[in-house]
Amino acid sequence: MSVPSVLCGACKAKLMEDPHLPADKRLPCPSCGSVSRHFDMKMAVQGPPGTVQMSEKATDKNNNIKAERINTNNGHIVSSMEHDARSPALVQSERSSKPVGKEENLKAKNKEERTAAFALCRAYNQKNKTNFEAECKESVDGNFEDAWLAEGTQRLPIQICHFDTELLASLVTTGATVTQTIDCTKLTKMIEKAVQSKAKRYALAEKASCILLLQVPYGLGQSIREELQQRTFDFGGFIEVWISPLHEDCFDLCKVERLRLAIDDD
Repeated sequence: MSVPSVLCGACKAKLMEDPHLPADKRLPCPSCGSVSRHFDMKMAVQGPPGTVQMSEKATDKNNNIKAERINTNNGHIVSSMEHDARSPALVQSERSSKPVGKEENLKAKNKEERTAAFALCRAYNQKNKTNFEAECKESVDGNFEDAWLAEGTQRLPIQICHFDTELLASLVTTGATVTQTIDCTKLTKMIEKAVQSKAKRYALAEKASCILLLQVPYGLGQSIREELQQRTFDFGGFIEVWISPLHEDCFDLCKVERLRLAIDDD
């Protein structure tokens, strides 16, 4: 983590001062006498190979994230996210290569689902110390499973869908830039709606061993991810629910534990 530089708030002279020094302990600036301060925070920039991505974070002395900026281009969707502590995130998404016609839309959807399935496989193996491989269907169809995690004779079915369906529909049909503000409360409601909408379409026996994977057509960043993972969700009968943000690692959600009330008939 980079330490912020301390500058005089009035004349911007660089000061040899602890950036965490309380304001009432500061000495006057030797150049102008001001006790106001200006802090320059350096940002950590990183991006996985093979993708066009920039991720920036600013943290405080306790390594708590104060701000995040994400810009991603996967060749089909260009997205950006700006998130500051205690403020909603601003999200922009644009489909740079617009599918034309039903067949092209299905091809684009299938490619994005395959990418999400392989991302889930990596994250699932890392969490559970397993060696599953992702197997995907050749094309989108109406069958229950969209992909599988396979290891030997064990196969875990995966059902894939977008939880931000309105944004995705806009990107597919218009190609225009979509802008929205989101926070964890809004995201929680969107996730719950997507899970329940998908859950009511299938029988309990189909869902009991199936992982539900929700795709997000933009990055979420670390702070939003961590807040979502502190919440609990009704999985609607699915064994697990995972989130796959655009060009970020997948992460799983916590299942709400429903208490069973013991009723005494006596």
